[in-house]
Amino acid sequence: MSAALEDSERAESIRMIRDSAAAVAPPGGDLKRVRGLRFQDPGFDPGLFRQMGEMGWVGLRVPEERGGAGLGMGEACALAEALGAGLAPEPLIPCALSAGLLAALG
Repeated sequence: MSAALEDSERAESIRMIRDSAAAVAPPGGDLKRVRGLRFQDPGFDPGLFRQMGEMGWVGLRVPEERGGAGLGMGEACALAEALGAGLAPEPLIPCALSAGLLAALG
């Protein structure tokens, strides 16, 4: 596969991740939602976090042979940036790091 094709596919992958993240947590966020969750246990929306897991975001960087998406750091950073812009308090990054560690051990 040529480098130009790889770059094009990676750019498309990053665009799709940003678009899907913006659909879950629109840029600018919902301060009312975040404030409402702030002093509640667990401090995030479990239903939304489940949806993030179903979208494969927890295993984004986990290799495909271990059950993940097998994508790179660029895709993970694009997702984190988009969710940060949407003020999403869901614990995606620590869970994704844990998934990566568990996959490495498994």
